Amino acid sequence: MHPKQYVGMAMRQLADVPGLAPGSPGRNIRKVGVIGAGLMGKKHAGLIGADDTCSLAGICDPNSNCRSLADDLHVPFYRDMEELLERERPDGAIIATPNELHADGVELCAKHSVHVLV
Repeated sequence: MHPKQYVGMAMRQLADVPGLAPGSPGRNIRKVGVIGAGLMGKKHAGLIGADDTCSLAGICDPNSNCRSLADDLHVPFYRDMEELLERERPDGAIIATPNELHADGVELCAKHSVHVLV
């Protein structure tokens, strides 16, 4: 499946969540954060930025060299996942970290009631 199809699928799932559906007061565009700015994170961030049903809330990666991706997309950059979730309060997050770090991202998203795609 093409990465754009994954993002589209995630956006459709968010649209099914009460209060997030298009047409809900103030909720026509869903905010999505990307956690992990490697190869897959870059692809997801670019696809979110090009989708008119969502906006890229921010990018998180512990490597400060990844800040250039956030700068290129004109979104905030964070080195700490929890800081991104607390400050940007996204509706959803895409976990694009190495496999062994997926659980940490999912747990933090659950703690902040943020929908997640791994």
